[in-house]
Amino acid sequence: MSFLSCEEMLAAARSQKITLAEAVLRSDLDESRLTEEQSRAAMHHLWQVMQATSREYDPAQRSRSGLSGGDAAKVEQAHQEGKSLGGDYLAAVTAEALKTAECNACMKRIVAAPTAGSCGVLPAVLLPLARSGEADDDIDTVVQPDVLLVCDSAKIDRRGVRGAPDWVAEVLSPSTAARDQIAKRRIYERAGVREYWLVHPTDRTLTVHWLVDGRYGIPEISELKGSTALAILPEVAIAWDALVARLPPVEP
Repeated sequence: MSFLSCEEMLAAARSQKITLAEAVLRSDLDESRLTEEQSRAAMHHLWQVMQATSREYDPAQRSRSGLSGGDAAKVEQAHQEGKSLGGDYLAAVTAEALKTAECNACMKRIVAAPTAGSCGVLPAVLLPLARSGEADDDIDTVVQPDVLLVCDSAKIDRRGVRGAPDWVAEVLSPSTAARDQIAKRRIYERAGVREYWLVHPTDRTLTVHWLVDGRYGIPEISELKGSTALAILPEVAIAWDALVARLPPVEP
C-alpha cells in the first residue's frame, strides 16, 4: 500500500473525486498488478475465511501450551448473564477478536491481516457489523455514480441504494475517464443498469448505452445541445444549454 497515513488516503480520494474505498482499491491494484475482479475475488475469499474461523471456533480446544483457548466463550457467557461492562456490540467485538486469536494459537486457519499477532482486529469489527445488518456478504461491488435514478424505492435504505439503479450518468474528467468508460461500464452492465450516460464536458458530447438482453450494444453519441430525454423515463429530460454555458471555453 503506497499510503503512509489516513491523511494521504483522504487527500487521494478528494483530489480524484472518488470514495475512500476506491482510492485504496486503486492503490492496491497498482501495486499488485491484479485486475479489479481478481482483487475483489481475493478479498471475498479472505472474508469467507474470517467467517469460517468464527463459525468453527471450538471453546474446548486449547493451544499446545494450554495457555490459550476458551476465553471467547467466557466473554459471550458473561455478556449473556449481564456481567459485561459494555453493550452488545462491544461484547461481540471482544469475543470475535479472542476467537480469531485463539484459533491462531491452536494452529487453525486464519486471515493474518494486518499481522498474525493482530489477526483478530479486522474480523472483530467486520463480523459483528455484518450480523447486525450493517454489511452484506452478497454485496461485492460498491460504486458512487455522479448522478443516478432509482425507480424502485424498495432498493433505497439509509445506507444507500441496494442493487442496480435504473439510470446512471458519469461526468468524465481526465482522472476518471478510463475507469468510467471501461471498468464502470462493465460493472453497470453486469449489475443491470438499464441506461448509462457518459457526459464528455471537454468534447461537449454525450454517449448513451442501453441494456438489451443483458448487454450494452453500440452506444449513441450526440452533442450536448437542446435536451435529451431518458429512454427509460421519457418525461425526464436534461437541458444542456444552460449547463454547457457554465463550462470553461474549449481550448482551440
